[in-house]
Amino acid sequence: MRNTLRVRAASLLAALVLLAAASSCSWVKEKVESVSKDQQIAAQAVTQFHTQFNEGQYREIYAEAHEEFRKNISEADFIAALEEMNRKLGKVRATSTTNFRLSYQLGSKTATITCETEFTEFTEGKASEEFTWGLGDGQARLRSWKIE
Repeated sequence: MRNTLRVRAASLLAALVLLAAASSCSWVKEKVESVSKDQQIAAQAVTQFHTQFNEGQYREIYAEAHEEFRKNISEADFIAALEEMNRKLGKVRATSTTNFRLSYQLGSKTATITCETEFTEFTEGKASEEFTWGLGDGQARLRSWKIE
């Protein structure tokens, strides 16, 4: 009788472990898919930034940026910086994103993703860039941008 109870208890424990593992796998799969989608959104945002830069749409870049970004630099200073960069480096020809760092805020539907480029090739030179995007509702909003 004791052996039968032990076997049943062991079987029940094994079933619970398998159930927990299956639930975890589903959660992990969801997160992996979410990360992949967020990376795509951020990569598209980098492409849009470069397209707007090439077309001289500096006001639009600024207007679409996250509130945090706009608090740190005035529209006039941002536009002046992009105009100067365009004079020195020219238009964006190609870019290569090398690294994504993603963080989610618990209990929130927002995330932050940082995209680093190994190089961005302009008509007159090369630079590396770092974009940090605030993600929410399927959109990326520029939180910070660094170029070297």
